[in-house]
Amino acid sequence: MKAAQGCWTCKKRKIGCDRSIPYCNNCSRTKRQCGGYGIRLNWPDQLSNRRKDFVVCSVAGLASVERYPQSRERRYLNFTSRDFCLAEKRLAETHLPWHPFMERISARPSLALSPHTPVVGEDAMLLTYYEQIIAPMCSTTRALNGFRHHILSIALSRRDRSTRALCRSMLAIAAHHRQRPRAALAHKTGAMKALYESLAAPTDDGSVLGAEAQLATSMMLCMYDIVGLLGCSIEVFESISSINQMRTMILDPDAEHHVPDKTFEQRAAVEQKLQIAWQQLSPDEVATSTDAQMKAALATAELYRLASLLYLQRVVPDIGDEVRRAAYLRQAFAALNDVPVATGPWPVFIVACEARTDEERIYILEILDQMDKVRNVGNVRVMRTILETIWKQQDLREHSGMTEMKQWWLCADSSVAVPWFV
Repeated sequence: MKAAQGCWTCKKRKIGCDRSIPYCNNCSRTKRQCGGYGIRLNWPDQLSNRRKDFVVCSVAGLASVERYPQSRERRYLNFTSRDFCLAEKRLAETHLPWHPFMERISARPSLALSPHTPVVGEDAMLLTYYEQIIAPMCSTTRALNGFRHHILSIALSRRDRSTRALCRSMLAIAAHHRQRPRAALAHKTGAMKALYESLAAPTDDGSVLGAEAQLATSMMLCMYDIVGLLGCSIEVFESISSINQMRTMILDPDAEHHVPDKTFEQRAAVEQKLQIAWQQLSPDEVATSTDAQMKAALATAELYRLASLLYLQRVVPDIGDEVRRAAYLRQAFAALNDVPVATGPWPVFIVACEARTDEERIYILEILDQMDKVRNVGNVRVMRTILETIWKQQDLREHSGMTEMKQWWLCADSSVAVPWFV
C-alpha cells in the first residue's frame, strides 16, 4: 500500500519519494526523520514560483485595487481539527448521499393536516400552482422547502381567520404570477381583511399556530406587493427554480436515473434563457427612483442573472466552463461594485463560492460586513460561517493535489443550518 503523495521530508529536499507507509525508504536509508504524509500548514517566507499551494501577501497592483476596494483590516481563515476531519472525509468519498445530508442540516416541520374546507375550482388550481411553481422558486432546497411544506401545512391546518388570511395571500401570489395583478386583487383584499379580523380578535386566533399564520400572511403580502424583493426578473427566478430541479434529479439517489443527454439539453435551454434575459425597471419604478437607485437595482438584477449562470455551471458541468466562469465572475464583481449594500444574500453566496484568491474573499467578507451592519439579518452571519467552511475545504482539497473544484454543497459543514435564500 502506497501513500497518495510523497512525504514532507522528500518534498522539502525536492527529491522523489517511494511513498512507503508509515515511513518512506529514502528517509529510513539516510537516517532522516520522515515528515509523514498528513496535511501540514505552511507559512512560506518568500515567494516561490514552483510552489503554487501557498498565497503570499504582497502589494496589489493598480488594476486589482480598482477592482476590489481594499481595507487595512487583517482577515484570517482559521482552520480547526474539525476542518481537517471534514476534508479527510470529503477526499475519501466521491459522492455524498444528498438526502441524508439535508436531513442532518435541518429538521422538517412535522405538522399534521386536520380537516379543512375543500379547495375547489380556480382556487384549487391556484393553490396547486403555488405548490408546484411558486414554492420551489422561493428556496434553493426542494426536499425541505418551508414555503411548500411548512407554510402550506399551516394554511390548511385549521379553519380560522388567521389561516384563511394565509391561504388567501398564497392564492394572491399565485394569481399575480400566473394571471397578473388584476386577477389577484380580490385574493389580496380578502387576505388583508381576514388578517385584520384575526388581529382585532386575538381570542379566536391566540394560539402559536395563529401567530405563525399571521406572520406568514404578512410575509406573503410583502412578497405580493414588492416584486422587487426578488431582486431580479421573474424569468431569472424561474431559471433558478429549474436549476434547483435539475440538481435534485442529479443528486437524489432515490430518483429515477436521469439521462445525461436530456440533462445537457435542459442546461442549454436554461443557459440560453439566462443569456438573453432582458431585465428592466417598470415605468413606475423609473418615475420614483433616483439615478443611483436605478443603477443599484439594475446591478442587483444583473448579479442574480450572473449568479444563476455560475450556479448552472456547477450543477451541470460542461467543457469550456472555466473560460465562461471567469468572465461571469468578473462581471459579477463589477455588479457588486455598483451596489451600495447587497440586498439579496443568494447571489452573493453563489459568487463567494467561486472566490479563490485572498483578494476576492476579503472583498466578499467586506460585503458581508456591510450587509450585516445595514440589514442585521441572522442569515448573513450563518452564511459567513458556511462560506468559511467551504473556502477551507476548497483550500485543503487543492493542498492535497486535487485541482478539480468540488460543488459547494458537498463542502458545507453539516452541523451548520443552511439558511434559505429568498
